Amino acid sequence: MPDILLHGAPGGSPFVRKVQIVLAEKGLAYEHVPTIPVVEPPPGASFPGITPDLKAHTPLGKIPFARIGERWLSDSSAIIAYLDRLYPDPPMYPVEPWDYARALWFEEYIDGGAVPKLFNTIFFERLIAPMLLGRPTDEGAVEKAISVDLPLIYGYLDEQVGSRAFLAGESFSIADVASASFFRSMQQAGVAPDATHFPNLTRYVAQQHSRPAVAQLIEQETTAAAGSVR
Repeated sequence: MPDILLHGAPGGSPFVRKVQIVLAEKGLAYEHVPTIPVVEPPPGASFPGITPDLKAHTPLGKIPFARIGERWLSDSSAIIAYLDRLYPDPPMYPVEPWDYARALWFEEYIDGGAVPKLFNTIFFERLIAPMLLGRPTDEGAVEKAISVDLPLIYGYLDEQVGSRAFLAGESFSIADVASASFFRSMQQAGVAPDATHFPNLTRYVAQQHSRPAVAQLIEQETTAAAGSVR
């Protein structure tokens, strides 16, 4: 049995993907158990929900949650921080204090800002609502997110990254992990950054998605998605 057992929805959740990217960057083997963050999955759901015996391991009922050795943790940020202490090479957090603080800020900006405003509307309405809930996309909610929230969030990140290779410090960090995962979801939802309006961000995202660990994960997701529609 692998030392790391990761529960979460494959190919969609930016938080599950965050952990997968870090595991891949560190070269750690793990078993992925497909799990969606509901107690009773809707009819037609491809994966099981959070069963009563699993609920104790994710008190908020969210994904991802993981068993690492004999210990259970929930929340992507907590899981990654723990993994980084156990397996510090390569590090996911900058050493320099300012870069470290910036890395934490950008992770929070993505997880606590961009995901609720954009993933939870655009991705959810375009992909999850029709597939899992059996209802049409709320085009009004999608349009509002694209016209109001998306330009502000993308614009801020475009300005912040500038010509830099990484968001914080001089190497790949948790800030880039969160960004790479989030923008993969935006790509899936048909709203990837465009070079005309967000040239710095477009370059940066392409660069992060070309990293071997990230590119392999995207390829796996693409292959799995293609197989599910046959």
